[in-house]
Amino acid sequence: RTGCILAGATVIVGSMGGHKYEWSQHKKHLFNLGIKYSMFNSIGIIISSLVTESPVPAGLFLTGILGFSFPIWFKAFTEKASFSGFLPFGGFAMIAAWFALAIL
Repeated sequence: RTGCILAGATVIVGSMGGHKYEWSQHKKHLFNLGIKYSMFNSIGIIISSLVTESPVPAGLFLTGILGFSFPIWFKAFTEKASFSGFLPFGGFAMIAAWFALAIL
């Protein structure tokens, strides 16, 4: 359920950002990167619920979305880099989630 809710939320956020015609190409690229990785990892949560009973992969996928996609979206919408320090941790959590899914 969490993966499906996050996938739906990603579509909503994507549609909100898709109407920001005044954004620079760089800002659009960053925003779309956050959308892409959020959707990949939402799907990862769904897959993990089907292939393992361990909560570790899903937790890492969620951590990745919160630590990577949300800071990018925050920066795109507010032009503040307040949460950009979380980006490397979010990216690492995403990588770890896929490996955890393969192992567990």
